[in-house]
Amino acid sequence: MSTATAITANFLTQWRLTTEIHGTTNQAVGLVDSSPSGVSCLLTPPNFLALQVCDSFFDPGTVVTLTAEPGPSTFLGWGGPCSGFGTCTLTMTANFDVVATFAAAPPPDGINNTFGSAVNLGTLNCGQSVARTGTTSPAGTQDWLQVTSACSLATFTLTGSSGIQFDVNTDASTIVASAVAPSTTLATSGTYYIRIYGATSTSTGTWTMTISAHS
Repeated sequence: MSTATAITANFLTQWRLTTEIHGTTNQAVGLVDSSPSGVSCLLTPPNFLALQVCDSFFDPGTVVTLTAEPGPSTFLGWGGPCSGFGTCTLTMTANFDVVATFAAAPPPDGINNTFGSAVNLGTLNCGQSVARTGTTSPAGTQDWLQVTSACSLATFTLTGSSGIQFDVNTDASTIVASAVAPSTTLATSGTYYIRIYGATSTSTGTWTMTISAHS
């Protein structure tokens, strides 16, 4: 260079859009994408944290529309600067942290499947157990429990009146284990749906279901 030359560099600050996808179980599926493109955040099972975090960057003033696509799961709504269940539109004038929550889908319909009344017993880590007591009354009713095991094995044990039995369902399959015997062990982690019912339409009685997570 034989002469002095002035150089000007212009930098454009971009704003960060953080997308947090939360699942109510580690089997939840959820996708959040955007228009214009830039956000494509996917939560897939098995995700033992039930959480996926994605960062995207947009020029100031960009209008970003986010869409939640639950797939086989259920979208429970937005959090942060977004709310409700529809699309979320943001104008990028600051950094934003958006939350989308998805619940795992119920198991496929079985015989008289009344999954909607399932009682959620929570998540069990290795070495933990939980018990629930109930009554199959009136005759012909079914009781549903939901539990998530973070361990590789789960044992289900039913005690109670004669003629009361159970089967176990998952998000992917109906009746993965049917038990006339009082207990069964499944060698997989994830969310289970336990149906407790009478062997006949006139079978009634009290019961206790115990679920243990172990390796």
